[in-house]
This record gives sequence, C-alpha cells and structure tokens, in this order.
Amino acid sequence: MLLQILTHTPGYVWALLCGLIALGARQTRSRRVPPLQLLAMPALMLGLGAWSLAPGIAAMPAAALVWVAALALGAAGGV
Repeated sequence: MLLQILTHTPGYVWALLCGLIALGARQTRSRRVPPLQLLAMPALMLGLGAWSLAPGIAAMPAAALVWVAALALGAAGGV
C-alpha cells in the first residue's frame, strides 16, 4: 500500500517537498533580518484578524473587547 502511494504521487509534490526541505535547510544559518521585514508577517496577521472580526462586531460587540485584550496580552508576552 505504501508503495502505491509513493508511485502514484504526482511529480510536483516531490518538487514541492524538495523546495520545502531546501528552505528549511537555509533557515539553519544565522542571518540579519531588517526590522520591517521582521514585522511584515505579524502585521499581516493582525490585519487579517481584524478583517475577519469585522462582521462579528455587529453581532457581538464584546468580541472586539476580547480580541483587543488578547492582542494586548500577546504583545505584553512578546515584549
């Protein structure tokens, strides 16, 4: 059964696996990251969270307070 899975796996999956392994191996090196690049992903996640919360605020305004409290706790923990 395992052999069938391996033989019927499309070629692009193996290429994707090799690419992910190469990216992971590259992350083992020490490097300098500019502050703006370092903040890009958290800022994007903050925006996506606010965007997904927007419809819920109309139905439950307390959800915004909980979200802001969780954001403050996360920021305090990060510091």
